[in-house]
Amino acid sequence: MLPSMVYIPFTVASGEKAVLIQAEAPLHHKPTDPRWLSSLNQLRGMAPIPAKLVSLQDPGGDSAHVALLFAERGYWLFATGHRQGDLRRLVRQYEWPQDHMYPSDLYIVPKDYFGQVGKYGTDVSMPIPPQERVNTCFHG
Repeated sequence: MLPSMVYIPFTVASGEKAVLIQAEAPLHHKPTDPRWLSSLNQLRGMAPIPAKLVSLQDPGGDSAHVALLFAERGYWLFATGHRQGDLRRLVRQYEWPQDHMYPSDLYIVPKDYFGQVGKYGTDVSMPIPPQERVNTCFHG
């Protein structure tokens, strides 16, 4: 390791993520398959916290199943950088309305950015701040 480099541990894959993937597969292909719920409850049973998490109940209905699965993904994968991909998948694969997943109305642009009112567009990727656009290495 070079002296100027800093080692920061980063988890590429975890057991929790694997169980969440296993839970989504049957739900995506056959929504009536109960394995998705048993996988989520198995994950809750392995929770490394003092209090035991209660088992989830079947909420009924395909969209409620998907909502529960992605809510659990949000809890288990908090601060791991997966949420944007999950939101994009909900729109693309599960055909949830984009304006329910992302902001779609007016917003106030901060004073440093000319103090204007803007309107969210249909893009579902992160906007590039003006400070980055002046970077000569930025070509995006």
